[in-house]
Parts: sequence; structure tokens; C-alpha cells
Amino acid sequence: MFRRKDSLLPVMPMPQVVFFPETFVDIHVVEEGHRQMVSSVRTHNWPIGIFLARESEGETLLARCESVGTFGRIVRVEQLRTGISKLTLRGKFRGRLHRFDQTEPFPLARVEMLTDHLHPDSPEALERALKELISLVQSFKPAAKREQVELPPLESWNRLFSTLLNSVAMLLPVMVEKKQQWLVQDDLLVRYKMMRDE
Repeated sequence: MFRRKDSLLPVMPMPQVVFFPETFVDIHVVEEGHRQMVSSVRTHNWPIGIFLARESEGETLLARCESVGTFGRIVRVEQLRTGISKLTLRGKFRGRLHRFDQTEPFPLARVEMLTDHLHPDSPEALERALKELISLVQSFKPAAKREQVELPPLESWNRLFSTLLNSVAMLLPVMVEKKQQWLVQDDLLVRYKMMRDE
């Protein structure tokens, strides 16, 4: 169980990686500290936070990380022939870094859990946005393989919207800095409007 504020959780700063809730990401574990992190995560059943590492070199680890990232659970561990482990994480929630309590052997940070908000003006507005998102997701498939997707019952639209929106965010070929701007946005409809023009 995690508290809304001040949870102590492991963090992996990653260059060129922005990760969203309800999506999957593969991470290659190379460094010894990260191997120890994976062992501790599996023992304690912790999620791992993936935070975009800034290109500028700051004096502290906190200064070298974006403040908002996504925490995910390990759903798969694969040992590659090179001796490197490949983790597959499923995004669970966004978090904001407050401070690092340790950096060695792996980073542990005080984190505030962030929630996404979805407050459409009307069910019709959400229905339009969902249909647009479904159409966008379908556009990633070859035309011959596109099937008609029907909207599920109204009570599941919020979760569907969140899942589709974050999946599209992962797939869109834009700069990681732009994806980071989307991730910081708590309001899913604002995030959608920011992404729509891409």
C-alpha cells in the first residue's frame, strides 16, 4: 500500500524514455546497482519509477531528472544471452519526485503519487474524443487489418480513454521532451488536446 505523499520507492533515470500509465516499456538492466534494484523490487513487491534523465549535467541526481515520471510493475524478466536482463514494466501511476534518500547502490526517492483527472463537458464530448482516439490507434495498423471497433458501455469509457490516450502517447514519434510535457499534465483531456495535433 502506498501513501499519496512521501512514499519511498526505487527510481531509474533513463535518457530518451518517457513512460505512461497503462502502457508497457522494456528496460535493459546493465549496471550492477540496477541489478540490485531489481532484486529488491521483486523481494518487496515495489513498483519502479522511470524518469526522463535530463541532458544537462546537474550537481545532484534530483537536478538531473525530470520531476514527473511513471511507476510500473515488473510483468516479465528475460535473461538475454549477453548476461543483460530485460524487464518489461506495466505502467501503474505517475509520481512526482521530492528528494532522493539514497543513490547507492540504487536510487530510492521520496515520491508523491499523482492521479489523472478526466472531467468532460458531457458524455457526447467524451464519446467524440474516444472515437477520435480509436481512429488514431487504428491508423497505426495497415488498412487491410483494421476492424470496426465498437465503444464499450459508458461506465468503462474513462478507463478506456486513459488507456488509449497513454498508448498513443507512447507510439507517437515525437521528441521525448514533448512526451514529458504530456506526462506532466494531470487533466487527460488537456493531455489529449496537446497530443491531437501531432
